[in-house]
Amino acid sequence: RAGPEGHVGLVSYPRSGNSMVRGLLERLTGVLTGSDTRPDFTLSRSLIDYGMEGEGICDASVEIVKTHYPERLGHQAFPVARALVLVRNPFDAIDSYFNMALTNTHNVSLDESNYEVFAEEWRALVAHEIRIWARFYTWWFTQDVPVLALRYEDLLCHPEDMLRRIISFLRDVPYDAVEEAAPELWHRAQDILGIDSRHIGPYQPRSGGIGKSLRHYS
Repeated sequence: RAGPEGHVGLVSYPRSGNSMVRGLLERLTGVLTGSDTRPDFTLSRSLIDYGMEGEGICDASVEIVKTHYPERLGHQAFPVARALVLVRNPFDAIDSYFNMALTNTHNVSLDESNYEVFAEEWRALVAHEIRIWARFYTWWFTQDVPVLALRYEDLLCHPEDMLRRIISFLRDVPYDAVEEAAPELWHRAQDILGIDSRHIGPYQPRSGGIGKSLRHYS
């Protein structure tokens, strides 16, 4: 359940790996994560079909709630006491957003020819979204709440360190003492480390990877 001060927000610019992190957090804590997205939207329904049972829930029954605010408004406001701020490099995040916008899916990749067919739209999207990406993170890192920055790339490349940081932040325990201070979570973290990152989230991710989108930029 949410604490008396409010929820832990899982906040990110879209396509920064929040579904993967929600899957990780649900495995780690053993409880569902929520979101402020309307559950009847097509992409939300697909997440529910993939097993994200907390989609659309942001009341006191859930502790951690995904949001893209202020990039977009959720269907219901909720108080955030602390925030996990998920950051992915904007080249990959914006490219993944372009794929999502054109396919209306989370995990289908465009054929390379679409970058030529929709070249004008692609250039306009990049110019527009990079400003939104920058304003989004400037907003969150200047709010008067405790935040933990989670780099998507570090979650893939340095998962043990990042899991330790997450546990330390969620349970207010020292980074070097999570084994003793939060043994149940640390035990679950060890199980998570044995899972391929592609299978941690609710669906098989598209093949974007780290830095592979650079070929689509001039």
